[in-house]
Amino acid sequence: MASLAVIVLIQGTLPISVLALSDVKGTLEGNAISIDARAVDNRKVNLESAMVKSWAGISRETVALNSALSDQLAQSGLDVPGFLADDSQKEAFIADAFPRLLSVIGSNTTSGVYLILGNDGDLSVEQDHIGAFLRDSDPTGNSDSHSDLLLERGDKEIARNASIALDNTWAPKLHLAGSGVRSADDFFYKPYEAALQNPGADAKAMAYWSQPFVLEGNPSDSYRMIAYSVPLMLNGQVYGVLGIEVSTAYLAGTCFPISELYGSEAGGYALALADGNGSYQIITGNGALYNAVNAEGPAFTLEETRNAGLMQVEGVTMGDQQVYAIAEPLKLYSGIVPYDDTSWAVVGLFSEDSIFAAGNSLYHRLGVTIGLTTIGCLVLVVLVSRAINRPLRELIDSVQGGMEKLHAFRTSVAEVDQLHDVILDLTEDGLEKQRKLNEEKERYRLAVKGTNDAFFTYHPKTGAIEITNSPNDGEFDSVCFWDLFRRNSANPEAVDAIEQAVNQMQETSIQVEVVTEHLPQGRWLEVSSSRVDDAASGQDCMVCVIHDIDDRKRREIESARKQELDPATTAYRFEPGMGVIAAARAGAAAGQLAAIEIDGFASIVRDYGIPFGDVLLNELTKVTRAFNLDKGNHDAILVRAGAGQFVCWVPGKHADDAVSEVAELQRRFAKLVRPGVLELGLHAGIASSSDVRSTHELLRRARTALQASMGHRAICACWEPSMDDTYGPKPFDPISSFSHVEDMTLPALTLNLLDRRLSLAAGMDLLMRRLNEKLDVTNLFITSFQEDYQTASVRYFFGPIPGIDESAVFPLSREAVDTLQRFGEQGLVHPVSEMPIFAMSAETRAYANGIAFPIMNVGKYSGSVFFLNDAGKAFDDDETANTLREVGAIIQNRINQEELDLSAQAKSDFLARMSHEIRTPMNGIIGMTEIALKPEQSDERRVDCLNKVHASSLYLLDLLNGILDMTKIENNKMLLGDAPFSMSHVVEELNAVSAGRLAARNQKLIVDMRTQHDWFMGDALRLSQVLINLVGNAVKYSDDGGTITVTIEERAAIGSAGALAADCGAAGAGAAGALPASCEAAEAGAQAAGAPPASREAANTDTQATGVGVQASNTRTASVYFAVTDRGVGIAEEDIERIFAKFEQVNTTDARQQGTGLGLAISNRIVLMMGDRIRANSRLGHGSTFYFEIPLAIADAAGKSSYADAEQVDFTGKRALVAEDNELNMEIIAYVLDDMGFTVDKTTNGQEAVDAFEQSPVGRYDIVLMDVMMPVMDGLTAAHRIRSLDRADAADVPIVATSANAFAEDVKRSLASGMNAHVSKPIDPEKLAKVLAKVMQ
Repeated sequence: MASLAVIVLIQGTLPISVLALSDVKGTLEGNAISIDARAVDNRKVNLESAMVKSWAGISRETVALNSALSDQLAQSGLDVPGFLADDSQKEAFIADAFPRLLSVIGSNTTSGVYLILGNDGDLSVEQDHIGAFLRDSDPTGNSDSHSDLLLERGDKEIARNASIALDNTWAPKLHLAGSGVRSADDFFYKPYEAALQNPGADAKAMAYWSQPFVLEGNPSDSYRMIAYSVPLMLNGQVYGVLGIEVSTAYLAGTCFPISELYGSEAGGYALALADGNGSYQIITGNGALYNAVNAEGPAFTLEETRNAGLMQVEGVTMGDQQVYAIAEPLKLYSGIVPYDDTSWAVVGLFSEDSIFAAGNSLYHRLGVTIGLTTIGCLVLVVLVSRAINRPLRELIDSVQGGMEKLHAFRTSVAEVDQLHDVILDLTEDGLEKQRKLNEEKERYRLAVKGTNDAFFTYHPKTGAIEITNSPNDGEFDSVCFWDLFRRNSANPEAVDAIEQAVNQMQETSIQVEVVTEHLPQGRWLEVSSSRVDDAASGQDCMVCVIHDIDDRKRREIESARKQELDPATTAYRFEPGMGVIAAARAGAAAGQLAAIEIDGFASIVRDYGIPFGDVLLNELTKVTRAFNLDKGNHDAILVRAGAGQFVCWVPGKHADDAVSEVAELQRRFAKLVRPGVLELGLHAGIASSSDVRSTHELLRRARTALQASMGHRAICACWEPSMDDTYGPKPFDPISSFSHVEDMTLPALTLNLLDRRLSLAAGMDLLMRRLNEKLDVTNLFITSFQEDYQTASVRYFFGPIPGIDESAVFPLSREAVDTLQRFGEQGLVHPVSEMPIFAMSAETRAYANGIAFPIMNVGKYSGSVFFLNDAGKAFDDDETANTLREVGAIIQNRINQEELDLSAQAKSDFLARMSHEIRTPMNGIIGMTEIALKPEQSDERRVDCLNKVHASSLYLLDLLNGILDMTKIENNKMLLGDAPFSMSHVVEELNAVSAGRLAARNQKLIVDMRTQHDWFMGDALRLSQVLINLVGNAVKYSDDGGTITVTIEERAAIGSAGALAADCGAAGAGAAGALPASCEAAEAGAQAAGAPPASREAANTDTQATGVGVQASNTRTASVYFAVTDRGVGIAEEDIERIFAKFEQVNTTDARQQGTGLGLAISNRIVLMMGDRIRANSRLGHGSTFYFEIPLAIADAAGKSSYADAEQVDFTGKRALVAEDNELNMEIIAYVLDDMGFTVDKTTNGQEAVDAFEQSPVGRYDIVLMDVMMPVMDGLTAAHRIRSLDRADAADVPIVATSANAFAEDVKRSLASGMNAHVSKPIDPEKLAKVLAKVMQ
């Protein structure tokens, strides 16, 4: 009976022991935790994707807003501070940007979007801000009618126009309490202030995710939200914040479905902020457990549990159960940001039962079942042992006989049969549990094989080590194992510590680096040991896990290393670096310590900015390291000691060698920026360590030697004891740098390098080295387009390009310019092979690898940026192309700003000259008038005064006409006439206009005219204007008594516009020395400034010589060549191109210089419209030749006769009706008409003129002259009324406008009103007579 009782007890305890040893309960708990952890991780990934990739995508809108603001500032003439101070400008900007906000909220699943502009005041004070704040009541829907949108803040007119309702809490402006006053305003102030403090940083890097808040902190508002805010920055200046908001209710309802959690009926999610100490600040959440946690307060604390990854919520229960949590961090920020609240996390909440119920239930039920069964069996044994002794023995035999006999056993005793059934059930249950245990072991074995972890077990009794899950599985002697492990370790002391802990049966975790033949670079492992009971031997053993932690460990090492390194240069910081030098000196050979300082580094930073200085320092570090490698200084240590100062330790180096190497390092450093742009230099002081123990003393000597080298203006000096009496070590300059230069994106680096306007080339030289390093750009080439000459010239290039040098000038056809304009409007990069400049010759085409970015300025093509590669790389992948496009756009903005500054300066100079030029004739007019009005003056004196008044008035009129002409040209409103004219008349007018100037300086004008025809079709007025300007300039800059020659030669037309051949047409618009080789012969005759480019004999005549040496032409179009030659002061070669630009003049210090700097620019544009451009050949002291060649149609006889007849009309006896409201103007025009023979009827406004005409007999008036701007009724309306009268002469009477309005649109309006012609004031009697003759014929 005792044996049977023992068997029953053993049979009952066996399943429980098996379950306990196999840790089935732990496995079930681990499975539950793993399922929940995956659910939380999936939720984290989904939420992170929504926040970072979808909602944060609003940062892409900053580019469009910046562009819109840039355009608005250009139109208004304001800068960013002026914009922020002007509410009307800000409201206009918001109205313009509002459709983009609608587009964003319509294409996104956010609850709202906002754009808030800054003010020009103090951020710490309470202020109202102009902006727009839209809220979407149904983020998941998309209504075209905007019925689901509400305007929270903003102009209600904008909302009305977009059919958007106002919320019941609407206000026109956002009221903010001031920075730091209330947390509800952090969504605006934090990114705005971060951008102010980091003007060179990328706006997206300053983006901010806010904590939950209510708009304006309104306590009665239940709508809580989080916000993503991006600062708006234009050229480093902050002007507002753009962002989205997501309501916490929407976030909880859509992003945290608790149904996916195990045991979801009591689960929950929480979105929280972690403080790093286990405490979490609640943002929002969902589920019953979230409600329980949230009810305890706005924060909760998590404690670690025995289960990895599972934490317990401190002090929170639900009923009698503890609340557990799994936290997954959200990565919302891509780098280091200036905010504290960046550690967001998704926290899954679980009840105690959802994790531990399955294991506890299994143990409880099995224990109760086996316990009751065992007790029943024992009772039965005691009560019926004697009665059933024999059946029991049979039962024992059947049990011992195996399952077959056990199944076959039967007795007549019911109790024994029941015992048999119990034993059978227990046996089968035990076997089933054993089978499951074996399956679980097999799964565990397979799971172990699926990891990279290796395991070994140390058996202290045998001294053997058993290795599993490694290439060398098996049993090894512990001594051999540890010796092998020690030999393959980079730190044997760590292996000794592991061995000691294992031998002493101590649990530990130690990191060790292993270096083998297959892993020469080393690999970090973590060995963790645990003491367990060996069921087989009955003794404890040590089970160790070898875990690969190489990636994690190297990140830790790199992070620690970065803490020791200067972020700008990657050299050591001063304190850690000097410690490394001191350690390196211990037991090492003597060496040299150099203190190095960049010349004028403070000035470089002041002129070019801190980022430029950082990049320069970074490049110097690279140069120094490469130099040390070239010289075999592999153990050299570089330390940044100050702003522009370094300390370099070079072991095993002699002082003389160090001095020569410093000089070579200086030469390499100087090449970082091209000479003439920024002269780079450095000084160094060297101290030998042969007799110095103290590193501090060694550094003092090097610094003293540095001061000596600077005092002696030597590149390098070696310390000598005598230096201590004269020089003392100067403290290192404080370091002021940005963050890691190496981590900056290329666009951000470009923006910072080109931030200052001192020199584009200096920043471009440094940028080019980064482009080469990161994108393999081997050359960078920038061109400028000159619209006046249709040419492109070199603005910058990093290195030589075959067929191109710095003085090269490229002609561009109109088709090429149109293509480049189209490219620029697209705002994209294009293959270099598609750019016209690189398609001109085989030499450049072979080099055309890369992409180009067309530069646009105020909507017009103005140049290109070429990113080249000499190895055939096309940069056609999207990422590289987009990066280079952003870089090109920043270069474009920098160049445009530079051009804007130059233009502003030129216009300022122009206004100063205009003031002088206007005041000079005005002084003559006023002064001579006052003299003439004096009563004692003689008639002869008064006539002289009036002549001078007349001359000053004509000069003033010429000045105003020049400004009007340039305005017309700039606005594409100048039109050329096409009428027959006599070249002889043009020459006569040239002689007549120039006679006074020539006589005043005793100069002579010779016209050499060799034309087969005299009458041509064209704009004689504009042609005369060009020739008069060129002759006037020649008179101005020639010596008294000199000779000016005008050459006019008719040639046969060749091809297109009669200009030079295509290759010669590139002549650089006067860029001397830049002509292609094929043009050299054609221009050979123009080397002497006075000779035009073609050999011809001059016919010396004061007026003209027609038909000399000209062959008859069979064509109806002739190519006519014009040249004006003087022997005056000449023009420097570098100034020839500049003189054709508006507002520009050379020889501005010459007392003879007068004018606005517009005459030659206007003349060149007129010639361009005629089909060529003005070119110049000149040498200082030898004079100049200005020449051009244009096509002119030959006029027929009919055209000539009609033109001549128009000038022979007799006005005697004709009657004119004049409408003019100005008495003085009326007096003048009446006198002019009377002098022509007209009888004049006068009216003072348009209504009087209509009445006078209507009341007059039919045919009374032969002509009507009508001022345009008059009181009561203007001239245009009056002309229309006259034409509408029901009388015979109303439709036919000639009406001529006389107005001070001189633009083409003014003429069009006059003609559209029914007038026949338009004459601009002041009235020229001769021109008026011609117009009247023409309209009265």
